[in-house]
Amino acid sequence: MNKLAIGDVTITSIIERDGPWRTPEEMFPKYDPEIGRRHLAELDREVFDSASGKMVITYQTYVVRTPKHTILIDTCTGEDKGYPPPMDFPKKPWLDGFAAEGLRFEDIDYVFCTHLHIDHSGWNTVLRNGRWVPTFPKAKYIFHEREYAAWEDST
Repeated sequence: MNKLAIGDVTITSIIERDGPWRTPEEMFPKYDPEIGRRHLAELDREVFDSASGKMVITYQTYVVRTPKHTILIDTCTGEDKGYPPPMDFPKKPWLDGFAAEGLRFEDIDYVFCTHLHIDHSGWNTVLRNGRWVPTFPKAKYIFHEREYAAWEDST
């Protein structure tokens, strides 16, 4: 976890998954190996792991604490969603990071979703007694209206 303080506001990242994940060929359909070789060697190890030949990907949530509110920005992939590999991340690292910040689900005032891909909105809901319910019961969930409408139209 990384923490940044700006005046009386803190921003903390809670990591769900971090590390080498996919090769450039798997991530970028039009990847050109010759061009890639010229550039990959120059990339920082936080972006490309030369030992495995894979791009480094971090899935993380940001907790913004102000004197009045606790805001969660994006909620990673979540639990019990049934995603196939490689999106079936273990839930424990995120839950442990959330708890390490002294947080309970009830402490979140706002959940802000930058967009609604599965790796940004997964913890928005949890499965309880066979029903999907909001994970953060007191939070106001914030989505971009057109983004939400696009996903509504796709179902």
